[in-house]
Amino acid sequence: MATPMAENSKNFVKVTINPTINLYNPTKIKTFRKKHSLTRVELSNLTGISINALQLWERGQAKPHYKYWRKLLLFMRSYEDDSF
Repeated sequence: MATPMAENSKNFVKVTINPTINLYNPTKIKTFRKKHSLTRVELSNLTGISINALQLWERGQAKPHYKYWRKLLLFMRSYEDDSF
């Protein structure tokens, strides 16, 4: 006979988010930077993301890990909200 805890555990669904899913467009970063007259150095200082990473992402030579792309998107959204 199963214990109540074991019975309840059957109802859990394991969900995994694939961190390699990239919902980004390489030109999005550069477009944002140009719109707000920011250099890569300035964007790097504001976000804590390395200049090299930003450059590779802009050129489409590398894809950001979800964690860093999310961080950058949140920054860009908040920057847009603050710069009206």
